[in-house]
Amino acid sequence: MISQSEIQDITGTSNALIQLSNCKVVIQNILIQGLYAFPLIKLINVQQLFISYFQAIEIQTFYGFSLLELKLNLQIKQTIYFEFVYIQHFKPYIVRDASIFYNPKMNYMISGCGQVENIQQNPQIYYFNDIINLMQTWQLSSIIEIQTDSNQTVIYLQNILLQDNQCEFCSNGLLFLKMVNHSTLIIRDLICNENSIQKYGCINIWKSNDKDQYSMISNSIFFHNNGSTGSALYSSNMQMTINQCKILKNRASFQGGGLHLDMKNRNLMIKKSTIIYNQAKEGGGIFMLNDGNINQNNFIQSFLHFNLADYFANNLVEFPTHLSLVINSQEMQSEELIINNITLRSLKLNPYIIIEQGIRKISSYLMVPSNQVVKDYQFFSSGKQKYIFKEFSISIKNSRNEFLFNIQQFSCQISYKTVQMNQQYQLKDFKMISTLQADIRNNNFDLGSIQFHFNPYHEENQNLLILINCSQQNSTEYLHYLIKARTYKCQLGEFYVDEGCQICESKYGFYSVTYNATKCSVFDKTKFANITSHAIQLLVGYWRPHSYSDNTDFCFKNFEFCRGGWQVGNELCSIGHIGGLCEECDNHNIRGQGQFFKNQQDSICYGCSDTANYIVSFIFASLWALISIIITLRSIEKSNQLFTTLKLKLKPKYSKILFKLDQDLESIFIKILLNYLWIFSVIFTFNLKFSLSFSIIDQFSNTSQFMAFSLDCYLSDASQIELLYLRIITTLGILLIQFIIIQVGLKVYQLFIKQKFDKSIISNTLLYLYVSNYAGLIKQFCSILSKRIISNNQYIQGDLTLIFGSQNHYQWIYYFAIPGLGIFGCCIPFSLFFLMLINKNKLEHIKLRRHICYLFNEYNEKSYFWEQIKLSKKTVIILIMTYFESNILLKASLLGLVLLVYQLLAGKQQPYIISSLNNLDLQTGQICSIAIFVATAKYVSEKEIENSYSEILQVVIMLLCLRLCYPFFLDIFRAYIKKYKVNLDQQIIQYLKIYQSKFKDGKSFRQYIKKLEIERKQIKNKLFHFKTTFANYFKGINQKSKITSNYY
Repeated sequence: MISQSEIQDITGTSNALIQLSNCKVVIQNILIQGLYAFPLIKLINVQQLFISYFQAIEIQTFYGFSLLELKLNLQIKQTIYFEFVYIQHFKPYIVRDASIFYNPKMNYMISGCGQVENIQQNPQIYYFNDIINLMQTWQLSSIIEIQTDSNQTVIYLQNILLQDNQCEFCSNGLLFLKMVNHSTLIIRDLICNENSIQKYGCINIWKSNDKDQYSMISNSIFFHNNGSTGSALYSSNMQMTINQCKILKNRASFQGGGLHLDMKNRNLMIKKSTIIYNQAKEGGGIFMLNDGNINQNNFIQSFLHFNLADYFANNLVEFPTHLSLVINSQEMQSEELIINNITLRSLKLNPYIIIEQGIRKISSYLMVPSNQVVKDYQFFSSGKQKYIFKEFSISIKNSRNEFLFNIQQFSCQISYKTVQMNQQYQLKDFKMISTLQADIRNNNFDLGSIQFHFNPYHEENQNLLILINCSQQNSTEYLHYLIKARTYKCQLGEFYVDEGCQICESKYGFYSVTYNATKCSVFDKTKFANITSHAIQLLVGYWRPHSYSDNTDFCFKNFEFCRGGWQVGNELCSIGHIGGLCEECDNHNIRGQGQFFKNQQDSICYGCSDTANYIVSFIFASLWALISIIITLRSIEKSNQLFTTLKLKLKPKYSKILFKLDQDLESIFIKILLNYLWIFSVIFTFNLKFSLSFSIIDQFSNTSQFMAFSLDCYLSDASQIELLYLRIITTLGILLIQFIIIQVGLKVYQLFIKQKFDKSIISNTLLYLYVSNYAGLIKQFCSILSKRIISNNQYIQGDLTLIFGSQNHYQWIYYFAIPGLGIFGCCIPFSLFFLMLINKNKLEHIKLRRHICYLFNEYNEKSYFWEQIKLSKKTVIILIMTYFESNILLKASLLGLVLLVYQLLAGKQQPYIISSLNNLDLQTGQICSIAIFVATAKYVSEKEIENSYSEILQVVIMLLCLRLCYPFFLDIFRAYIKKYKVNLDQQIIQYLKIYQSKFKDGKSFRQYIKKLEIERKQIKNKLFHFKTTFANYFKGINQKSKITSNYY
């Protein structure tokens, strides 16, 4: 085995293939190949050296050492000249796994007089790679190494080729030049291609002091080399000129894929060179240490592009030249300014759109929060909250506008001041607010941790000026960045204090959902389930209009309409509901859940796909409307005929008595019934819950309005006009259609029976339609003019999806509601009243009476105006229901008071011609009053969740409704029996005579027929006797009157 001393002799520095010292050396035309364990040439303190046409090809070595080693440590004038030196295909020797067997030795010993042999039984096995490893002691090495201490050394290297060398032991690069004192280095036409270097790169130039030394590299090519630092060139403290060089596709495992330079700006010059497609971990093209910079003075007609860095600075790492503002991973544009002879960068913003307090605006300033940490600021808009400054940082950049990450020694000072818009900027009087250290993780300076103090409500001509100064430790050179900014006004979840905005802390029960709040609102556990600083989670049954409203209202009509939650407006409503307090239905599919229509009794919304029942109800209401008109017209016609007959045969005084006794009362009963059914229906506006539907009352008492509401689904598709207005138009259209149908039908009927058409039918039909639909029309017109305040927002009473006072609303008010209310609520009633007032002495005239008798048929002479009283009562009731809709108790009290006042007036006036009608009117009014108070009690019991009481009161209301209708139906039935009894008996007799043969008991059958005939004859005789006696009686009175008048 090789001993340790032998290893030292082999690997020591004194061993070399050629070793010379203290002489002049010329080496020419040498070719060296093979496997070596020591340097090829080693020269020490040679005065002159000339090496020409030297080739070292396919050299292999066992361990690391320099192939050509030159050391000059004497202060003498020295000249070193290399030309045409080619070193190619160098690589370390690849050790095979070969074993060496070592046979044991025999040791002989003499013991006494005899010889003893000591034989080692186990032979030793050695491996060749283990021996080589013992020889590979680590030391600095390169292929060519030149070290000089002289200040008079001149080194020329020309036409050097270093190609395809796998120098795994080269810890100082391929060509290592160490110059302590002033020396001159000139390298020309060097080609360094396809080499792999352990550390550094092709050329490593090191200088130990700061004295200026001249070096130049020209016309050289560095291509596809792999190193660690400066794969083409590493230079330290050396004045360097690089001229017409090509540095391409080199790669460094650490820094400087092309060049790694440690020098000042004035010591560097790069001309007409190309540095492209190089790669490194940091600084793919050039890596410059300390204060070195690439600028237009030292980088002339050269190309530095397309290099790549794994970590940062693809092309160039140098001392930073400027700062860059980065917001949300986007670098902001900047412009260069000179203020007070200081060059700085200033944020350049084109006018851009911002949203401040929900309003889109244009700003030329950077908008930041006031008195809040920038990165914690959350922007609230459209119900969503998000961070707008996910990143707000200052980065350092080089002259190539690349980010630099070697910023550990830098720190930045942040200061600000308030300036006028047109004020000339001065870099003084700034107030420093923070000093930032480098964020090593993100390689920037985080501005997001800073708070800026600026009153957001300052005038527009004032703005915030933010100054950022960055510098290295112990350095007087600063990089400056200037930002012109303003601050956001206080948004949702904030309140204004100390000329800034602070967040309301929801964990302490504070919130703010209004802009420009000066204090936070407090959590209300009766309305809210939860809160955040800017949002409210409502309990079920509560509603608020939008995200900016702090006013919440209880959904008093039906709390189930309002689902509660974090949403606002329509999104708080149950399916199909929209508008204020979720009381309206989504007729136009605004929420995307389909079209819905409203049940007027309980305000519940039903899908338009379920309109079959309402179509049936519409048809039923239409038939009832036509039937009631026909019955009324027939009753009026019979009353007119009776009045005309009596008027012509008897004196007015006696004809009135007979008219009262024998007039047709059907129309009167229908009128009174419809009037009180409508009054009874006001209890359904008390927001009561019924287990049964009372919609039939609407169908009877207010047919035209009921039909118009039934068509909501069709009207919403037919026109873009709001349903509030379209329903009134539809109601008027339905009235017109009813009028046309009646007139055409009666005209055809009278033509069929060959009877002259009575024009009074027209006037009486119009009067009936007007009186019976008066309340519905006035209520709808009033609902346009009246407003309802919900959560401090004004809505139109008739449609809580529409805002009161909009331009469209005012147009409908001026051109539709006011004219309609004026015509139907004022002009027509007053015209009819004055018509009767003027002609009050002529109301008995047949021609006038037959046209307007529907207004006063049932009233006595002194109460001819009573129909206007009843219309006025309806108007007062409508006003009360309109303006006190949400105050149920007050509304009920006022309605009861109105009915009480009417009953007092009616009891005193006794307006009806028959006392039974007066009694019926008072009795029915009292039933309505009782129903209102019972409904009020039911409302209170429902609020107190007294379900048992509520059910009992519901039964009472149902009984009152039946009690109200019963006398009218009974009287109408009696009137029909009275009217048609004789004719009915005759029909029965004829029918029974025809079929008497089919009856078994013929005798009893004949007796029954005979009985009916006797009764019929008795009725006719009695009626004839009554009329004859009554006529003779009045005739005798007339004769006595004449005698008396003649006597006097």
